[in-house]
Amino acid sequence: MNCEHEWWVFSTAIADVCLMLYCSKCNAYGTVDDPTKAEWAAGFYAPSDNYRWCENDRVHIRGEMPEDEG
Repeated sequence: MNCEHEWWVFSTAIADVCLMLYCSKCNAYGTVDDPTKAEWAAGFYAPSDNYRWCENDRVHIRGEMPEDEG
């Protein structure tokens, strides 16, 4: 992927204790696998209030988000 990612936190993965992110520019998704306690707590509000993530070096890219079929 050749993109200067603009990451947004949209959820948490409770079983994996990670933050879930998507790139608003290229539709990639990734995770932050080592959130601090404060980052983890903030992530629980992400489903209703996505927020910008600026530490790109901590994001592990996992693939691309599926396209909406609507």
